[in-house]
Amino acid sequence: MRLLLPESVTRLEPYLRRRDAEASLEAHRHLALVLLLREEEFLALHVHHGPTGARIDLPPDPDPWEPHPLTPEARARLERELAGGDDPTQPAEPHDLFGLKDDVADGLEGALRASAEPRFEELPLLFRLWRDLHRYESVVRAARAWTQRAPDDPTPWAYLYESVLLMEEDPEGRWLEAATEAEVRGRRLARGRGEVPDVPYAWSARLIERLDEGLTDRAHGVRRTLEPGFERFFTTERAYNEELRHAAMAGFDEATVPEALRALIPLARRYGVGDDPSRTYFIARTAKAERVQAAEAIRRAGAEIDGWLSQFDVEGELPPAVRAFYWLREAGEEMAP
Repeated sequence: MRLLLPESVTRLEPYLRRRDAEASLEAHRHLALVLLLREEEFLALHVHHGPTGARIDLPPDPDPWEPHPLTPEARARLERELAGGDDPTQPAEPHDLFGLKDDVADGLEGALRASAEPRFEELPLLFRLWRDLHRYESVVRAARAWTQRAPDDPTPWAYLYESVLLMEEDPEGRWLEAATEAEVRGRRLARGRGEVPDVPYAWSARLIERLDEGLTDRAHGVRRTLEPGFERFFTTERAYNEELRHAAMAGFDEATVPEALRALIPLARRYGVGDDPSRTYFIARTAKAERVQAAEAIRRAGAEIDGWLSQFDVEGELPPAVRAFYWLREAGEEMAP
């Protein structure tokens, strides 16, 4: 797994310079992939979801996203989305956090057109850019050409079907017939492969979702190949979670734990981690019978734990042992059958 840190943020400048210098299909492809990765990074680092809703925290100076930070338009759109203030009667806005996507999409399209042979395997990447920009008619036209070259591949039919559904206007109904054909033929082909749900709409959405999921791995592959230092930001899931737990238990003073709760110290050291995915990781790797026993022990001691925690401001900085028991209480709820 990758460690997402400010110092590991994707730097677009080398890829932009290479694209401008070489103008090769590979350079255009690499730039498109890392641009999509950069957007994922931004959302993961700066959009936070909590019990009171979602919020966006922009990075302080020095800004790791310079010289291509979030555009004012993208920031306003994100804030509206997170506040639930979008007007459902109005068309959705394009998704382009850094204002580069139109240029990158046009460059990749030009490189594909210049290829001696059709490169349909490259189209899902271009289609992702176009869909983010709401250039659905471009997707429809290219997918239509793809179906003529590969009529038995459900992939272009999925893109054709989904894009027609998302088009804001089709005044002459010229794409309605194409969408109907795509739903019938694409779903039948997908059903024959047995790889996606055989239900209306879901077959196409799942097929495209799987292709989109692969773009992140491809972008990581590009960075690992072209940026020798990028490899140090990868680790195993186990090592990463063990490191988080070790950090959480630093300074854990058993002597500060009330006598009535000391029997739970091994559980607190094991599960009292504040990082939700990390705590879930350790719970998931505990045998079911052991989880049930642990949950019951935590439940029985619930009043004593709550009484001890009530002596502290849980919204502030807690001593390590107190913090571990706070999250142990949460773990007990998560382990309860």
